[in-house]
Amino acid sequence: MNSTLKITTEDTDHTTVISLHGDLTLASTVRFRLELLKHAAKKNVTLNLEKLEYTDSSGLAALIEGHQEAKRNEYSLVLKNVQPRILEILKMAQLHTILNIIPE
Repeated sequence: MNSTLKITTEDTDHTTVISLHGDLTLASTVRFRLELLKHAAKKNVTLNLEKLEYTDSSGLAALIEGHQEAKRNEYSLVLKNVQPRILEILKMAQLHTILNIIPE
């Protein structure tokens, strides 16, 4: 596991793409959560998880919160490029039935 998380954002007219690189853990979740909620309140958000290596339960909680915030504001949260290891974690938590995950 990588101990840091790099977050990059790219805005278009209707969507913000947030790319994560590294591990989404308790140490990095607060920063990610603030970034996600800020954008989910204003427009559609796509999370590019191609380089996300790991997430713990705090990261899963932030994803749920982002999903709820987007839905509350009539926007969407989409996960793309989800790696098999991350998808397995999402399935164990039954979040694949709630979150919008685009197959690779």
